[in-house]
Amino acid sequence: MRSPSLIYLLTRVHGLNTHLLTESDYSSLTKAPDVRYIYDYLLHTEYGKYLSGIPAEQIDHRVLNENIAKVYADRMYFLIQLCGGAMRSFLEAFARRIEVEDIKRVVRAKFGNRKITTDELIPIPRAYQEINFSAMVEAPNIESAIEYITVSIYGEAPQYLVASKETGSIMPLEAYVENKYFENLFKAARGVVDAGDVKSAICTEADIKNLYYIIGLKLIDAPPEVITTMLSAVKVGDVVAWAEELARVKLEVALDRIWASKYGWLREYIHEAVSRKDLAAISRGFEKALYSYFRSLMASRPLSFVYVPAYLMLAEAEYKNLTTIVTSKVYGLPDEEIEKLII
Repeated sequence: MRSPSLIYLLTRVHGLNTHLLTESDYSSLTKAPDVRYIYDYLLHTEYGKYLSGIPAEQIDHRVLNENIAKVYADRMYFLIQLCGGAMRSFLEAFARRIEVEDIKRVVRAKFGNRKITTDELIPIPRAYQEINFSAMVEAPNIESAIEYITVSIYGEAPQYLVASKETGSIMPLEAYVENKYFENLFKAARGVVDAGDVKSAICTEADIKNLYYIIGLKLIDAPPEVITTMLSAVKVGDVVAWAEELARVKLEVALDRIWASKYGWLREYIHEAVSRKDLAAISRGFEKALYSYFRSLMASRPLSFVYVPAYLMLAEAEYKNLTTIVTSKVYGLPDEEIEKLII
């Protein structure tokens, strides 16, 4: 029997889901002539309460993206306030995915010797801040920057930075940070109702993310030892069982192993991009597969607690889609190309 607190939470989330943008909205936004049109369009959506107080003449892509990030963050942290006990603990752990994204943004910038400001990060309420991102952004180099995350759950980050330097790619360090997040989230799922559904969803996301890192590292000819090092951080999901095999074999053999597994359905999302060796397109394909999985999960589990994190995943997808559209307009990308980037 569903508890009153779970019924209340699910009812609220079902209502919130109706506020997400639709395919029709995306169709209109991708055809927008400029950023000002996007601003005008979003004024008539949930984003209006964030944008309406900003004078139109002050609107540019930076201001727009900052407010899109605020909506995403508020959606994530709002639900924590609606529940207690194991559900609250789980949603607090789930919300750390924003922390993960911010860490990735900073280390990418530092690794590439690019300047970054805190305005480029997704805002985290003070009550949930465990990392000093202001200091991390101001750090003179990546070695100094990651010192600010080693005091959290990412204590082994320096050794994965060594692997990243060895390959000339930030992927090993990013993979480590993401896998620590999944490990922490999986532990938090133990006490929630519908734990089986929730754990299965966590494992699926972890596997999809790790398969991306494995394929990506193989595409740049990373040594098997580096891939093994990266996979040593994997504690959640089925990829753990294939780790050594996938690290050692050639890319073609690894792909055959994946296509023969329960993740064979990923092939339709990334096969063409892999054949072109287009890492950016492979990443986008995996993202499309991931959010497609969570859309199907919402449809099949409407009364399960897993509906809540699935909704938050789609809120994340909306955030990414909107920032992609806004940035693409600034760079003058054709409408048909922007449509391909929607996840």
